[in-house]
Amino acid sequence: MCLMDDRLEQALGFLKSTDWAAAELHPLAGDASARRYFRATRRDGGQSVLMDAPPAGQDIKPFLNIAGYLRDNGLSAPQIFAHDIDAGFILMEDFGDDLFANVTAQSPKLERQLYEAAVDVLITLDRLKPPVFVSEFDTKTMVAQTAMVFDWYGSESAANLRILAGLETELGKFTQQSLLLRDYHAENLIWLPDRAGVARAGLLDFQD
Repeated sequence: MCLMDDRLEQALGFLKSTDWAAAELHPLAGDASARRYFRATRRDGGQSVLMDAPPAGQDIKPFLNIAGYLRDNGLSAPQIFAHDIDAGFILMEDFGDDLFANVTAQSPKLERQLYEAAVDVLITLDRLKPPVFVSEFDTKTMVAQTAMVFDWYGSESAANLRILAGLETELGKFTQQSLLLRDYHAENLIWLPDRAGVARAGLLDFQD
């Protein structure tokens, strides 16, 4: 078990308050944040995922709120089994390891089916009324966030600045508000073929 020492006792104490007290924890791949994830496995074979989000700089309430909103609208966000907001722990449904990125690489014939499911989720989100508890992601914020790609994969060249200026102009033409999941990509989607319709796309890392 690889939780940081100052979090280990808290994590075990949290698990003891749930039906997963005797579960073994194994690290999972994390995301671009201070959060950590562990697969909890019980002796009966049951599995769940423990999110460790240290409260200093982290807030799990947006994750809990959005998860409930998505599930209420027929989308596959993980079911929450237990949580401790003050300590920064969430125990939730385990969707498994079939990331869209991995499935399409291993089974290219499924690529169209997976991406059609992903697009259907976006269409569903576009038709939903955004919940009152999310903040507005305005044009300037969206352009600023998009500009980060040049920090990682390019530079602030004149051509790139023109691209961003054009993006801001085009985005300014839209007036309809839709719910936006910022990290919606093939490594944050889990293929759930036993489910139907938009529920086949398991959603991860959607708190923003």
